[in-house]
This record gives sequence, C-alpha cells and structure tokens, in this order.
Amino acid sequence: KKKKVDMYADMFMGKLEESKLTFEQFVHSDDFTDWSKDRATHAARMACMQSTILPVIGKVKLAKLNKLDVTRYKNKRKASGVSESTINRELNDISGVITQAHDFELIRQKIKIEKYKEDKGKERRTLEEWEVKALRKSASSTEGLNQRQIDQKKHIPLFIDIGLFCGLRRGEILALKWGDIVDKGHFKDQWKEGG
Repeated sequence: KKKKVDMYADMFMGKLEESKLTFEQFVHSDDFTDWSKDRATHAARMACMQSTILPVIGKVKLAKLNKLDVTRYKNKRKASGVSESTINRELNDISGVITQAHDFELIRQKIKIEKYKEDKGKERRTLEEWEVKALRKSASSTEGLNQRQIDQKKHIPLFIDIGLFCGLRRGEILALKWGDIVDKGHFKDQWKEGG
C-alpha cells in the first residue's frame, strides 16, 4: 500500500521515469506505425523521418526531448539552406510524433513546437497572359495521343478554364460538383451554346 502511495506521489511530483525509448525507437515502434500507416501522409512522413529528422534527433530520449533539441534541429536545417516552409512541414511531423507519444502516455507533457511565421505580406503571383495562353494550348493539345487518350483528356481544357476564370486551386476544382456550376438549370442554355 505504501509503495502504491509513493508511486502516485512520484507521478504527481514528476519523479517517475517516463518511456526509455528514443525518438527513433518510438517512430519505428508498432504503436506509432499502426497509427501512422492509415494516414495519407504516412509514406512522405516516414521518408522525411529517415532522411532528415532521425539523423538529427533520433537518438534523443523521447521523454527528454525539449525545445532546445527542436531549436537545434531548426537551426541545422536552416544553415543547410532549407526553406522555412519545408522546415515547418518537418516540424509538423515531429509534433505528430510527440502528440502520439503523449496520447499513448509515454510522456507526461507535450513540448510546444514553434514554427517559422509565414510571410503573409508576399504579393500573390498571377499568371502572365502568355502563361495563360500556353496553359490553355497545352490542355487542348492532342499531339501524339491515340483516340483513347484524346477521349480521356477532353474534359481537361474545361477544368483549366474554370480554374482560371474562378481562381480555383486544384483541390477546389476536383471537389466541384455539377450543381456548383449549373445551378438547377439556370445556365443550361448558355452552357449548351458555349456562353
């Protein structure tokens, strides 16, 4: 009974030893892999871990990882000429590992990872007229294609025009439904006439 009370007291006071796994061991553990593999970003995350993250912080004990380790990682990547947006994506992966370790109760506290601030003041780039013409020409071109490929490609110019006219991104174009373009037949006649 006394041992149990002491254990709870130690846990409350933060004296209890947390996971002895290193960052790398946890990333390669079945627990983390089972959580990660069902996500669309799994392959990219693990590739990034192997090539850039684990060589720098992989040997650090998961429970001992702190802001200084993350700052050193950021500085090392920045010094090697990597862009801040790329480093931010890598920090997202590190943060995901730490969050899962916390959720699995391997660590008591998550460290707050500070990313680089995005420059919101950058002027948005718009396509030049020649770029628009080249894009539309390429979308309409059937050069070197067989009939099956031509049939498969015939909708592409329409999507390019919708994207250019409405300022849509790829994901927004792919999410379009017929009703988003032709609302209950209001534009039916114009659509048939090509207006």
